[in-house]
Amino acid sequence: MVDAVRHIYIPLGGSRRGQVRRTFASVACFVFICLWHRMTPSVVFWVVSNFVGISVEALGDRLSNNPRILQLEVHFSYWTISRFVYCTA
Repeated sequence: MVDAVRHIYIPLGGSRRGQVRRTFASVACFVFICLWHRMTPSVVFWVVSNFVGISVEALGDRLSNNPRILQLEVHFSYWTISRFVYCTA
């Protein structure tokens, strides 16, 4: 996996050239790994599950820096909800 990252992912732009390039580099890297290991069902499952996991992680990272999401996080924080429940009980 390290060689695939070094020789495929990074030259294609890695994580430094925007979300589209990052996704394309990830797809290229995982397709190479899938082809290298002869596309058995277990390898395809591993590749798809890892790609989905990395994509969800990237989406979460991107959303966590969004000001609107941060506002929602503050608005719906544990203390705010617990005060609401305490006041309405």
